[in-house]
This record gives sequence, structure tokens and C-alpha cells, in this order.
Amino acid sequence: MPKGFLNVCPNHHLDDPQWVGQLIAINLAPLYIKNRRDGSRLISSALVVFTIAITQNQRQWGVVVASISALVSLYWGFAYHNLNN
Repeated sequence: MPKGFLNVCPNHHLDDPQWVGQLIAINLAPLYIKNRRDGSRLISSALVVFTIAITQNQRQWGVVVASISALVSLYWGFAYHNLNN
């Protein structure tokens, strides 16, 4: 079965337990990069989004986007700290 975001085979039915097991084993993209150069790019992009959103803190969407980008920045910052190369 090919690997991808969603593996859909029209010849199989959901009643087949083997096919359902293969559908559950979907390969998704990783949440972080494995090198420091690309990791620093991710962090700086998230911080730019946070900076723009925090200037709109009087609007509800600005607070939501700032909160999400702050959490993403923290997560990526901790992941960046654990990278070796």
C-alpha cells in the first residue's frame, strides 16, 4: 500500500480488518526539522507571526493568533535546544 497523507483504496471495504490496520498506519509529516539551520528559520518565522499578531491584541483574532504562535515558538524553541547539529 503506498504511503501518504491518506491511503484510500477503492477496492477495499472498511469491514476488512487488515485494510483498517493499514489505514491507521498513516505517515504524517514531522512536527520539527532535524537540523539547526532549518530549525532557526522555523523559530524566526513563528516569532514574526507572533510579533504581528500581538500588535493586534485589541482584536479577538490577534489574541488567538498570538497565543497559538507563542505556543508554537516555545515548542520549536525547546526542540531546537535539543538538536545537536
